[in-house]
Amino acid sequence: MKSDLVQVIMQLLNGEVPEIEWEEESMIGVVLASGGYPEAYYTGKVINGLNQISRDSYLFHAGTVKTPDGEWKTAGGRVLLVGSKGSSIKEAQKKVYHEVDKITAEGVFYRSDIGYRALSNCNTLS
Repeated sequence: MKSDLVQVIMQLLNGEVPEIEWEEESMIGVVLASGGYPEAYYTGKVINGLNQISRDSYLFHAGTVKTPDGEWKTAGGRVLLVGSKGSSIKEAQKKVYHEVDKITAEGVFYRSDIGYRALSNCNTLS
Protein backbone atom coordinates (compact mmCIF):
# COMPACT_ATOMS: atom_id res chain seq x y z
CA MET A 1 0.00 0.00 0.00
CA LYS A 2 1.43 3.37 -1.02
CA SER A 3 -1.13 5.40 0.90
CA ASP A 4 -0.43 6.54 4.44
CA LEU A 5 -2.09 3.96 6.70
CA VAL A 6 -2.69 6.46 9.50
CA GLN A 7 -4.42 8.83 7.10
CA VAL A 8 -6.59 6.00 5.77
CA ILE A 9 -7.61 4.99 9.30
CA MET A 10 -8.37 8.59 10.26
CA GLN A 11 -10.56 9.00 7.18
CA LEU A 12 -12.44 5.81 8.05
CA LEU A 13 -12.93 6.97 11.65
CA ASN A 14 -14.32 10.25 10.32
CA GLY A 15 -16.83 8.37 8.15
CA GLU A 16 -15.00 9.22 4.94
CA VAL A 17 -14.20 6.80 2.13
CA PRO A 18 -10.43 6.86 1.60
CA GLU A 19 -8.83 6.52 -1.80
CA ILE A 20 -6.11 3.93 -1.38
CA GLU A 21 -3.16 3.82 -3.73
CA TRP A 22 -1.48 0.44 -4.09
CA GLU A 23 2.12 -0.50 -4.89
CA GLU A 24 2.85 -2.43 -8.06
CA GLU A 25 5.27 -4.73 -6.22
CA SER A 26 4.50 -7.81 -4.18
CA MET A 27 5.81 -8.31 -0.66
CA ILE A 28 6.33 -11.40 1.46
CA GLY A 29 7.17 -11.54 5.15
CA VAL A 30 8.59 -14.52 7.02
CA VAL A 31 8.43 -14.83 10.82
CA LEU A 32 11.39 -16.36 12.63
CA ALA A 33 10.26 -18.09 15.82
CA SER A 34 12.19 -19.25 18.85
CA GLY A 35 12.68 -22.96 19.52
CA GLY A 36 9.82 -24.38 21.56
CA TYR A 37 7.30 -21.87 20.19
CA PRO A 38 4.29 -21.81 20.52
CA GLU A 39 4.76 -23.65 23.81
CA ALA A 40 7.57 -22.71 26.22
CA TYR A 41 10.07 -21.01 23.91
CA TYR A 42 13.79 -20.39 24.35
CA THR A 43 15.05 -16.95 25.31
CA GLY A 44 18.51 -15.45 25.63
CA LYS A 45 19.86 -16.99 22.42
CA VAL A 46 22.26 -14.72 20.48
CA ILE A 47 20.96 -13.62 17.07
CA ASN A 48 23.62 -13.31 14.37
CA GLY A 49 23.49 -11.92 10.84
CA LEU A 50 21.16 -8.95 11.35
CA ASN A 51 23.83 -6.58 10.02
CA GLN A 52 23.92 -8.60 6.78
CA ILE A 53 20.27 -7.96 5.86
CA SER A 54 19.92 -6.00 2.61
CA ARG A 55 18.85 -2.36 2.87
CA ASP A 56 16.10 -3.25 0.38
CA SER A 57 14.49 -5.63 2.88
CA TYR A 58 12.51 -4.96 6.03
CA LEU A 59 13.39 -6.22 9.49
CA PHE A 60 10.85 -6.01 12.30
CA HIS A 61 11.86 -6.91 15.84
CA ALA A 62 9.24 -8.58 18.01
CA GLY A 63 10.67 -10.98 20.60
CA THR A 64 14.17 -9.50 20.80
CA VAL A 65 16.25 -7.62 23.31
CA LYS A 66 19.50 -5.72 22.83
CA THR A 67 22.07 -6.32 25.53
CA PRO A 68 24.26 -3.51 26.94
CA ASP A 69 27.17 -4.84 24.87
CA GLY A 70 25.12 -4.52 21.65
CA GLU A 71 24.16 -8.15 21.05
CA TRP A 72 20.63 -9.00 19.96
CA LYS A 73 19.06 -11.95 21.79
CA THR A 74 15.77 -13.85 21.62
CA ALA A 75 13.22 -12.68 24.16
CA GLY A 76 9.91 -14.01 22.85
CA GLY A 77 8.22 -16.66 20.76
CA ARG A 78 7.96 -14.71 17.52
CA VAL A 79 11.42 -13.22 17.30
CA LEU A 80 11.67 -11.34 13.98
CA LEU A 81 9.82 -10.70 10.75
CA VAL A 82 11.85 -10.30 7.56
CA GLY A 83 10.08 -8.83 4.53
CA SER A 84 11.16 -8.36 0.93
CA LYS A 85 9.55 -6.83 -2.16
CA GLY A 86 9.71 -8.05 -5.73
CA SER A 87 8.09 -7.48 -9.09
CA SER A 88 6.14 -10.71 -8.48
CA ILE A 89 5.32 -12.94 -5.52
CA LYS A 90 7.87 -15.44 -6.79
CA GLU A 91 10.62 -12.79 -6.84
CA ALA A 92 9.65 -11.46 -3.39
CA GLN A 93 9.68 -15.03 -2.05
CA LYS A 94 13.13 -15.70 -3.47
CA LYS A 95 14.48 -12.47 -1.99
CA VAL A 96 12.99 -12.93 1.47
CA TYR A 97 14.30 -16.47 1.89
CA HIS A 98 17.74 -15.30 0.75
CA GLU A 99 17.63 -12.71 3.56
CA VAL A 100 16.23 -15.10 6.18
CA ASP A 101 19.08 -17.51 5.52
CA LYS A 102 21.53 -14.84 6.72
CA ILE A 103 20.09 -14.91 10.25
CA THR A 104 21.14 -17.54 12.77
CA ALA A 105 20.28 -18.18 16.39
CA GLU A 106 20.18 -21.42 18.33
CA GLY A 107 16.78 -23.08 17.95
CA VAL A 108 15.25 -20.36 15.76
CA PHE A 109 13.06 -21.69 12.93
CA TYR A 110 10.69 -20.45 10.22
CA ARG A 111 8.18 -21.81 7.75
CA SER A 112 9.63 -22.51 4.32
CA ASP A 113 6.30 -22.45 2.45
CA ILE A 114 5.30 -18.79 2.70
CA GLY A 115 3.88 -17.58 -0.62
CA TYR A 116 3.50 -20.99 -2.25
CA ARG A 117 -0.29 -21.07 -1.93
CA ALA A 118 -0.51 -17.72 -3.74
CA LEU A 119 1.78 -19.02 -6.46
CA SER A 120 -0.23 -22.20 -6.97
CA ASN A 121 -3.62 -20.40 -6.95
CA CYS A 122 -2.85 -17.73 -9.53
CA ASN A 123 -0.52 -18.14 -12.47
CA THR A 124 -0.44 -14.38 -13.11
CA LEU A 125 1.40 -13.82 -9.82
CA SER A 126 4.52 -15.75 -10.82
